[in-house]
Amino acid sequence: MPKTKVNNVTISYHIIGHHTPIVFIAGLGMDHMSWIYQIPYFQQFNRVILLDNRGMGQSTGSAEQYFISMMADDVAAVLNHLGIKKAHILGNSMGGMIAQEIALSHPEKVKKLVLSSTFSKHPEMIIYLKEGLTKIIRNNTDYEKTEFQPELFSFKPVHSFLLHQVFSHQFLQLHETIISHTLQRFLSQETYVETFLKQLHAIYHHDTLNRLSQINAETLILTGDNDALVPPSCSEILANHIPNSTLKIIPNATHGFHMEQPDRFNDIIHTFLKKK
Repeated sequence: MPKTKVNNVTISYHIIGHHTPIVFIAGLGMDHMSWIYQIPYFQQFNRVILLDNRGMGQSTGSAEQYFISMMADDVAAVLNHLGIKKAHILGNSMGGMIAQEIALSHPEKVKKLVLSSTFSKHPEMIIYLKEGLTKIIRNNTDYEKTEFQPELFSFKPVHSFLLHQVFSHQFLQLHETIISHTLQRFLSQETYVETFLKQLHAIYHHDTLNRLSQINAETLILTGDNDALVPPSCSEILANHIPNSTLKIIPNATHGFHMEQPDRFNDIIHTFLKKK
């Protein structure tokens, strides 16, 4: 993948296809391959831009703690490097938080905005997630502190816990082998756990609630009615505060329905993007 130096890191990116640019932004602990079910479809209609958030995949990290605004600035800087003035911005979960910040801090970059399975301010799920992870992580890591100790972080049980919040039991059973290989690929990266913890820190401090009314881009908000991690009420809050927004609650869909039901996910978004 090509790379470019932006801010104080090197961001890895890939471009596939032509026509109107669309940027896909991955969620917590994921790299650009989380969009594997979207790439073949959208490259028919769009110039697909995939990138690895700082510290993830082939992108380098930085020493300081991470914030959502920092990662949003990275995306905007990559677009500047590519000479792209405006693009559709799509983010899932943490990627949706980054997309919100892009729309707020770099509104001139956003053609249309898609926010999937995400929220504007940490709801009760953060407490639930924090409690679940604290039971697993040795020495009871405190996520409110800025000093993390990745060497004490036992990641495999954490990964299993998170997967059961994101996907259905049937999906996990069906894809057990590829999920295992993906985890091994992630853990082979020396700074993966450190980056994961820094992303958790960024999510915990994410708060756009009082600024959502400033988003001018036409926005599609997607959520699944079976999302165990970010309930549909979070998407309803987004829809109530973003002026030019449409909310779609997908029946029988989980937090990771872009991977579980890619055909439905892709069709809904393509219909939204092509609408004049």
